[in-house]
Parts: sequence; structure tokens; C-alpha cells
Amino acid sequence: MGQPHDAPDVGDMSRLVDGWLTAIRASAGPLTDAASLEPLARRLAELTTAGTAGPREAEQRGSEIADLLVREHLTSPSALRHAVLVLAQSVRDDARAGVPADREEPGPHPIDDVGRHSVAARLTASMAATHVTAVLQVVLEQQESLHSAALAARDEAERARGDVLPRSLGRTREEALEAALRHTATHDALTGLPNRSLFLQRLEAAVDEHHTGTRVTAMFVDLDGFRFVNDSRGHAAGDQVLVAAASRLAEVARAHGALLARMAGDEFAVLLTGRVDRARPSAMAELMLAALERPIDVAGQRPLTVRASIGLAESDRQRSSARELLRAADLALHAAKESGRGQVVTHDLSRTARQLSRSTVATSLPGVVERGELGLAYQQLTRLDTGEPHGVEALLRWNHPRLGELAPRLFVGVAEETSLIVPIGRWVLRQALADLATADWPAVNINVSVRQLLVPTFVDEVRRGLAEAGVAPSRLRLEVTESVIMHLDDGGPLAALRALADDGVRIVMDDFGTGYSNLAALRRLPLRELKLAGTFLDGLLDGGPPDPVDAAILGTVVELAHTLGLTVTAEEVATQAQHEWVRRIGCDIGQGWYYDDLLAP
Repeated sequence: MGQPHDAPDVGDMSRLVDGWLTAIRASAGPLTDAASLEPLARRLAELTTAGTAGPREAEQRGSEIADLLVREHLTSPSALRHAVLVLAQSVRDDARAGVPADREEPGPHPIDDVGRHSVAARLTASMAATHVTAVLQVVLEQQESLHSAALAARDEAERARGDVLPRSLGRTREEALEAALRHTATHDALTGLPNRSLFLQRLEAAVDEHHTGTRVTAMFVDLDGFRFVNDSRGHAAGDQVLVAAASRLAEVARAHGALLARMAGDEFAVLLTGRVDRARPSAMAELMLAALERPIDVAGQRPLTVRASIGLAESDRQRSSARELLRAADLALHAAKESGRGQVVTHDLSRTARQLSRSTVATSLPGVVERGELGLAYQQLTRLDTGEPHGVEALLRWNHPRLGELAPRLFVGVAEETSLIVPIGRWVLRQALADLATADWPAVNINVSVRQLLVPTFVDEVRRGLAEAGVAPSRLRLEVTESVIMHLDDGGPLAALRALADDGVRIVMDDFGTGYSNLAALRRLPLRELKLAGTFLDGLLDGGPPDPVDAAILGTVVELAHTLGLTVTAEEVATQAQHEWVRRIGCDIGQGWYYDDLLAP
């Protein structure tokens, strides 16, 4: 006899717990206590199993799963996406194990695939609907909390001006008022620390007065992942964390005779002067990181552990002004972030040379189209069933007169920030269509940014480009990233994509899995193809077996994409093992070095 449905196989339950554990780790954020996640994953697995007993249980357990996720502050789009994927995988496991899922009454029933998927749909829909509703409620509560806090702060300020000031230190009302205004102008209202204005005054004075044997050190301290606190716990909790962090940092700063200031948001600055040895600033910075490691209590919520990245720089002959010193400290902070966070990095001149290349790019980018410095390379997309070409993707290159050939990752970000991506995108469209007209490629893929979709004339530009090149719309594929999902309610981007899709242009979702990965939102887009992010294949680079979680997620995504009628492309396929795996899980198209090597003469 098989086991009753409310007593699942130990192995199945273990796999379900592992699936939930992976999901909540991926979306819990960097400040959540890892030790608390396993009991949460086990409870979610129990609710999932109970939710497959029948339609009524599915709706009830789905709501309970969503409520539990929200209570644990798993409120991001990523949290909902991972939850849907876990539920989808559990249904696949049930199907393989022959678990009867559609039962109104206890007792054995024959396996009914239709009933099983009906129950799974109810479970997923109930979870998603409840999650969205609960998140909206959290947002409303946070807004009300902010409004109340603002009113309280205003009332407190009024009382201070009217009652406290006349009595302080025996001064006249005009004198307690002048002192209060001076303090307000130079100190942060939330933490009580000196503010940016006062810090810059002190730094400039220190740099002007420093002499041989005296060093001036500036540090930037930035909390890692702090945005997660405001987004998931609310701004009131974020303020508590900032106050606690400021207090701990200030304690270390005072012990070393240093000045600590709050510059903005979650960024602090430190000024250390005097006859200090070279090891002292770094040692002080390490003590600051250690001071933040203790969990911070948040009223009515689970404690949080915050970490920070610190960049520091010392004045010398190359950095003789306060501005140069701050710039060097800021570069060091960025280097600390890039090296994995939770780090202390001291600035050096070689790092300046590397990081200034971005500044060089930004100043050289205007006029790049007119100077004729752009070029296109093409990478083939290959059908996995026949090995025949599916098309090519146009890859942008900038032939910089001094820096040489630059890949898109080195300049497209700057182009996005400055809106230069619009004229660059027009050039790419015209050039790629002209090349397609004289080649025997089935189609060409072109990357399109949200900024381009927001241009009112974009649709007309594409239509005009197709007409001038004499290319059928079906031979053009426009690739958009998941960031377009954030603009679906703007109207413009969605309307542009739908108009072009109606013309016959194929719309492709690029790098799926690196951003919002909102499967529900995909239904609103006129998509024909889905490209899986190459990061899913990283685990196969060493020739070992695929990560079971990645395999489960990818298998589910491919299956859902096919259900939506989408062609699925695997990006960045570089090895034989990756090629065989993506073909085995059902991908339709492959793209990457592996296929380029096959085409090489």
C-alpha cells in the first residue's frame, strides 16, 4: 500500500524543504539571519504538501504560504517568483511519484493529471493573490507610519522652539533659537551626527593646516544592502537601523579621536587627523566593521545584522585638496563594493588609473555616431534539433581612438544614463538591417533599451528602417530585458512592442532570470521568444553535473515558456556539456562560443 497523502515520502519532503530553502535564501536579502531560514523552509514545505490534498485545501494553504512569506518580509517580486517556481516543481515531483492531488474526501483515488494540475493552479493562484494583497497592505501601513512620524517630528520641533529654548542655559529666547538653528544647520536630524556641510568644513580646514608628520585620512562608510531594510521592513525600521549603526560607528570614532558624520542616506564619513601611524586608519576601519556585526534590535521585528564597505584615502602630494581626498576615498569605496562588500580598501594610484577609464568613456561618448567609431559583430543562434542557423545577434562595438575596441558593458551603461543610447540605437538598427539585406541570415536580433521604447517615434523609425532595407518584419527580432516589466504601466513601451509585434516583428525577452523574472508579467508582453541568462550554466563550466536546483528551476521555466508558446534560447553556451544539457532540458536554440567554434574554418 502507498503512503497516505498527508504523510509524504521523507525523500520527497526533504527535496521540497531544500527547494524552499534555496528560494528564500535567494530572495531574503543580505541582512536576514541565515539560521532562521531552515525552520521557515520546513513550515512552507508542510503547507505546500497539505495544499495538494484538494481544491479547498489548496486555496487555504496557498493563502497561508503567502501570509507566512509576508510576515517574514519576503515581499519582493523575486520572492514571489521563487515561490511560484517551487510550487511548480512540487507538482512535477508529485506527477512523477504518482501522488493523487485532487481529493475531496480521505481515501485512495486514482491519479488524475487534470485534477492534480487544477489543484496546483488553485494553490499557486491563491498564494499569488494573497501575497500581492498583503504586500499592498504593508505598503499602506508604511506610508501611514511615515506620515505619522512626520507629524510627530513637526510637533516636537514646535514644542522645542516654544518651550525648551527659552530655558536652556539661561539664554534669551532669541539666543536659544539662534543656537538651535545653528545646530540644525550642521547636524543630522535623525542620528544627531555632524552632517555633510559640517564635515566638509572640518575636512577643508584639516587639509589646509596639515604639515609634515601630520596625516589627514578621509573614509567613506556605506552600509551593504541597506535598501533591503526600507523595502521589506519599512522606513521606520530603516531609521532604527541607521540610528543604531551611527551610534556604534561613533563610539569607535570617538575612541580614536575621529569625526564621524552622516553624509546622506546610509553613507557615513570619517575624518582622522594627527600624528598617526599608517596602520591606524585601517585598524580603526576594521573595528567599525566589527562593531556592526552584532544584530540590531528592531521594534516588533526580527533582529537584523548589517555590514558595511569602507574606502579610505590619505592626503599626500598627489591629493593636496579636500576635493581630491574625498574623490580618492569614494573610488576606494567603490572598489570595496566591487571586491565583495564587507571590505576595507585603501586607495592607490593604480586603481585611479583603472577607474578613471569610465570618466574617459563618458567624455568621449558624445558624437561617437558622427565620428564613425561604432561597429557591429554578429554571433550565430543555432537550432538545437537540426544544427541549422536560427539567425544572428548584432553585437555592438566601439572602436575608441585611444582605448581600442570596447565591448558594450564598458559604455552602454554610460550611454543609458546620458540618453545617448537613443542615437546609438538608431545607428544599430539601420546598420543591422542593411547588413541583413545583403546576407543570407534567416533573421537578425537587435538589443533595444527601455529608453528607446520611451521615444514616441520609435515604432516609425523601425518601420522606416525595414522599408529602406527592403527587409520583411518577420526577419527582425527585438531583444528587451526584464527591466521593461517595470514600465508596463507607462503605456509607451508596451504599446510600441505590441504595434511592432502586430507588424510581424518578433519580440524576445533577453537575459531572463537576472532581474525581475516575473512570469505573470510575461503574458502582458507580445513575446515570441525567451532567452535564458547564461549564469544558469556557470555550474557546468568545470565539467561537473548541473546544480540540482538550477536544473529544477530551468526545467520548470522551459516548460512554462513552451506552455506560453515561446521559443527558448540558452545563452553563453561554451562547452559540450552545456550544449548537451540545454538540449536535454528542452531548449530550442543555442547561442555562445561553442557554436562559434563549430562554425570556425
